[in-house]
Amino acid sequence: MDSVLRFKDLSKMIHSSDFVRLHLSASMETNNDLMLARLTNKYIDKNTGYVFYADFYSLNDDNDDVDDDGASSLRQVRPRSCPFKHRKGYTFPLGYCHGMLALGTPDQTPALNQVSTRSVFYHDTCSDRYKLVQKVVVQPHGEGICSFQSYNLEVNGFTTFHALPDDDVYHSRRTLSCFVNGALHWLARRSSDGFRSEIVALQLEMLECYKLPLVRYRRNCVPTLAVLGGLLCATFSNRRDSTSTSTYDIDVWVLKEYGGEWTKLFNLTSVDCGIHRYVYPIAYSKNREKVLLHIFYHSNPWDFLWWCHLKQEKLIPVNIPGAPHSFQAMLCLPSLVNYITMSAAGRISIPLDVVPDILCCLPLKSVLRFKAVSKAWCSLIESSYFSRLQLSASMETNDDLMLVIVTNEYIDESTGYVFFADFYSLDDDNDDDGASTLRQVRPRSCPFKQRGGCLPLGSCHGMLVLGSRYGNLDFWNPTTNQCYSTLLAPGDTQAMMQTTTRSVFYHDTCSDQYRLVQKVAAQPHGRGICEFQSYNLEANGFTTFHTLPDDDVCHSRRTLSCFVNGALHWLARRRSDGFRSEIVALQLETLECYKLPLVQYRRYCDPTLAVLGGLLCATFSHRRDGITWDIGAWVMNEYGGEWTKLFNLITSRADRYVYPLAYSKNKEKVLLHFFNSSDVLGWYHLKQEKLIPVKIPGAPHSFQPMLCLPTLVNYQKL
Repeated sequence: MDSVLRFKDLSKMIHSSDFVRLHLSASMETNNDLMLARLTNKYIDKNTGYVFYADFYSLNDDNDDVDDDGASSLRQVRPRSCPFKHRKGYTFPLGYCHGMLALGTPDQTPALNQVSTRSVFYHDTCSDRYKLVQKVVVQPHGEGICSFQSYNLEVNGFTTFHALPDDDVYHSRRTLSCFVNGALHWLARRSSDGFRSEIVALQLEMLECYKLPLVRYRRNCVPTLAVLGGLLCATFSNRRDSTSTSTYDIDVWVLKEYGGEWTKLFNLTSVDCGIHRYVYPIAYSKNREKVLLHIFYHSNPWDFLWWCHLKQEKLIPVNIPGAPHSFQAMLCLPSLVNYITMSAAGRISIPLDVVPDILCCLPLKSVLRFKAVSKAWCSLIESSYFSRLQLSASMETNDDLMLVIVTNEYIDESTGYVFFADFYSLDDDNDDDGASTLRQVRPRSCPFKQRGGCLPLGSCHGMLVLGSRYGNLDFWNPTTNQCYSTLLAPGDTQAMMQTTTRSVFYHDTCSDQYRLVQKVAAQPHGRGICEFQSYNLEANGFTTFHTLPDDDVCHSRRTLSCFVNGALHWLARRRSDGFRSEIVALQLETLECYKLPLVQYRRYCDPTLAVLGGLLCATFSHRRDGITWDIGAWVMNEYGGEWTKLFNLITSRADRYVYPLAYSKNKEKVLLHFFNSSDVLGWYHLKQEKLIPVKIPGAPHSFQPMLCLPTLVNYQKL
């Protein structure tokens, strides 16, 4: 590195971002010039300030070069000029990445000076920028919220980009936050679990918060979290007995596969650490036979470095001539990276006309974050043109399809009555009992927070329509969290909540508008007329646009209306035909009413009507004997044509109604919703002809599932 810097005046190539990246890549492969940075609160001298460096690989524990007391010595190199040279206050490290150190002082930075604030400095590979992110607890003892702030070079300050509730408050003052796998990790503890620590992570690109398993440890152990060799590392120090205040057992574990099982790296028993109970691994030696440990205690001004020999299971103290007693150690890789120039190099000028096509290829959560790039990008992302473009791209891929669970059981204040799960996380190969498990993602903030029930009225293009018995009507996009809420008149509320009322929410291609249409039977048992009402945004109410006689009243309370081919479809039955069901359709544009043929079925079958893959699907359940049911599913591949049998299933489930939801991604399975006294989901494998139950952790017993595609659609704008 020193030789390269000598030639910087001879060629501008050394200052170019391309050469900086090339040199950084070579340095990360070799790690030959790795430096150990020691930052202290004690003022050293005018040249050094609060920071000095030492050659990491000068540490040597060979018998010929160790000190008389068996310690390893570190040769100190010449000190670098530190930007903080004044004696006022002190300096503390915020993070390091690719040879750059982020340092701060308490002057006019109260958030940085909090003992509960933790910072990470990392390289964002997506934007090719270096980012400084800090986690700030509004109240150190968990009374309030935890906010995440990012440093903005243009405004020269921190801006909040995410927040979490107070139940994930930071555990230890001396435990650092760790950046691994694109996520910020920290230790938190809950009072409901006896203040036992757990690992909480925030994915900084997707802003998804989740938890990782932590090794089970003794109650009186002191855990710390670190990064060792690019992997998460957890250490536990436990006082060996109550009579000794200086003897500890130290356990160190690493997470070799992210999200997998922990592997014990080493265990040291009866270690005489004095009162220094915190252990923080720093790095492996070059031959990976030793681990450098930083041992400290937050109320004691002394910090120590030790080598731990993995094979010999012994500790070797490290002596650093001239080093202060209290410090924080970090590794630094010599590089040519400059924060300002590299941040400017990451700002590539992209023609605005190609930006929409590029954004449509990215996850929607990332697209929403790019609204902060510029006013032009924000205006583009919020425009109806880009909403339609992104909607078209999402409907082609269906990669981020979500399963929405709506229930009348109140979950909690943040979730309300709705939570979401990743549809493609269904996997039928994991459980020992042959069941498929659905991974639940973080719950969205539901517009219905009061206790009183929630009624799903329909979904279309990523928007959900929810109602309640109090007259609430919400058009909600859970991806953008945009919600249009209104309060209906008592008459409209009563009609909406009838058990015979069926609603559909669809996109009218002629008017390019989203419409909510409901079918209301004047009398539940078919005496009177059947009205069709449409929600009017300007009048804030339902208006009747068509009526039908009473012989086409919906058959089953649990059978939904279906919107296919521009028409509303439902099952009806006539008294003159022995109450046998038939399909009745109303073309919503021309208001033409007609009937479609239904598969001939046994008299005591229970039919249901659904939409599967954009096609009409009819299911029939017939009790075979006292405990088994025959379930048949048929699809209408060509609208108005013949029915084709999809599958026939014999099951012992007591849920007599079956509602197909969707195909799997490979089209080999169909997700079924069984309901009667309770609600259950199950996969049916078309080739293997077997039923696979689906487990949803935390799901209520009674619910109604719907599919939702993440989009940017806004009901009021469109």
